[in-house]
Amino acid sequence: MKATISGILLALALVVVGPIKGQAQEAPTEAQVAEGLSFEIPAIWSVESLTIQATQNVGSIVDPDIRMRIRATARLQQATFGFVSQIDDVTVLAPVLPEGHVVELFGFASARLYRGEWEYSFDFQGSPFEGSGAPRSSFSGRTVLRDSHEHRAVIAEAEARQRSAREAQQAAIDRDSARLRHLLGRGEFRGESSQGGSVWPFEVVDVVLDANDRFTGQLTWLTLSSVQRINGIITNGMMIFENVEDIQRGDAVLNCVYRLALDGRETALGGFSDCAQGLVQVAFYPEEVIAERRARRAAGIVILRDALAAGAAVQARYDEPDRWGCARLPCGKRTVSEFTITFETFDPNDNLFSGESLWSSGSRYAIEGRIDGETIAFRETDIRENPSNRAPEFQSYHGRIGAESVTGIVCRDAVIDAPCRDPYATDTRFSFAFP
Repeated sequence: MKATISGILLALALVVVGPIKGQAQEAPTEAQVAEGLSFEIPAIWSVESLTIQATQNVGSIVDPDIRMRIRATARLQQATFGFVSQIDDVTVLAPVLPEGHVVELFGFASARLYRGEWEYSFDFQGSPFEGSGAPRSSFSGRTVLRDSHEHRAVIAEAEARQRSAREAQQAAIDRDSARLRHLLGRGEFRGESSQGGSVWPFEVVDVVLDANDRFTGQLTWLTLSSVQRINGIITNGMMIFENVEDIQRGDAVLNCVYRLALDGRETALGGFSDCAQGLVQVAFYPEEVIAERRARRAAGIVILRDALAAGAAVQARYDEPDRWGCARLPCGKRTVSEFTITFETFDPNDNLFSGESLWSSGSRYAIEGRIDGETIAFRETDIRENPSNRAPEFQSYHGRIGAESVTGIVCRDAVIDAPCRDPYATDTRFSFAFP
């Protein structure tokens, strides 16, 4: 009976003592936790010490989940640096922490068994490694320390390169500005602006450039029946101009700003804005071409003046759109009528003339006008014959004198000292060849 009782007590002792001994073995040591911590902190830090201040198994004996409150120290194995600036391909650094610097770590660790090994996770209070920098070797390319002799040398080299680049850029600007002065000094250029699939060719004549690189000129839109005055300037190696005023109102809008830079010896590219947005390109006529064009226009002016003085008659064309159902111009078919202009008087000093226009309907109108440089303008002042007995509507004609003919637009008012007031009249055109 005693032997049986002793056996039972021994078995109970084994049941109680066995698990207690096993639980004590199922927790990592400080050395093991320190080794696990060494894999969690940045590689340039080493664990100096670690103390487990409290432990609790929140799992089970079979599947332990050990929670620990720890305190540790870590030592920096090499000095660290921080980024300051970039000078071309050189990185400027500043020291952050010296080699051997020690930080204290406070926090918690968790450990669980996986395939016979402890796996750890750590949760530190605060951010002990934040702002601690990085080793110099981690920065790519050439590095220098701030305020060092190397740093000052790099700054001097960069300033020299920048100064050289600025001088080269300014030299290029000066060359382009000088080239533009020469090209604009020829007095004429041609070009086209475009937006989407639409293209509008133009010519600029009578360009006058002053000593301050400002210029004026006369812009003619070849397909929009518009003649406009432009103001411009040469600045930073570019030419900028704006169409500011109608000389002959047509379908072209005002206040477009054109910015162009040379892209060749005698061409420039750019864009326009403010009124809309699009592209623009110009080409400068060679000097010999400009001389020939001017000579031909001058000859045309002489021929026209001779015709005025001689009281000659010229055959003219009147080209107008069919406005029936048109919401805006240009649209519809066009109707071309012919009429005859007969010059009667001409004052060569004031460049004033008078005459009459004869239409196929038999209507005869008295006209008066003037020549101003390369332009001609005249208006109807009275009706001499009116077979249709319709109330007369006097019009004005604004044209440009070419080498062999005059072309221009018709305005639905009898004013020759101002642009057309009626925008619907600007798509009506006239022309006549010299006799």
